[in-house]
Amino acid sequence: MEPYNFKRTFNDPITLYSLGKFTLPFGIGLMRAVLFLLVFGLMFLFRGFFLAIGSIIPGLTLVLYIGIPFVVSHYLLKKDPQGKKLLLYLYDLIVYFFNVYLPKKKYANDTEIVYQNETHVTFEEIPLPRMKAKERDDKHEIADANQDASQKYDVNKVG
Repeated sequence: MEPYNFKRTFNDPITLYSLGKFTLPFGIGLMRAVLFLLVFGLMFLFRGFFLAIGSIIPGLTLVLYIGIPFVVSHYLLKKDPQGKKLLLYLYDLIVYFFNVYLPKKKYANDTEIVYQNETHVTFEEIPLPRMKAKERDDKHEIADANQDASQKYDVNKVG
């Protein structure tokens, strides 16, 4: 009989207590470690910026490269992702940022408002056919329009 995995049932995070031959005195959450490495990798891609800031005070570079990934991973794990898994939430956030927020699109009833950001609107003149004086003799008036302004109710009408 195969043992049941309670981590998936109770949504308990996976915790690492050893890395290869090394045993850790405390457990590290796998999600926190992955987020730490992702933020550290992004910082390494833009290392010129962080090295320029770190050169202001001696030792600040080490604090930046350890502190920022630690704080960002802590913040992301404490954030309530609206019932989603964290990676799906981050993916949806990135898609929203690049597809909606940066282009400044506006939506109403789940449809995009197409001409919301137009700055100049021009109207074209449309020539309408004019009726001659002979054709204006009340033939276009509705014959059975209700001219009476009083309201009549048909509630409880038998028949």
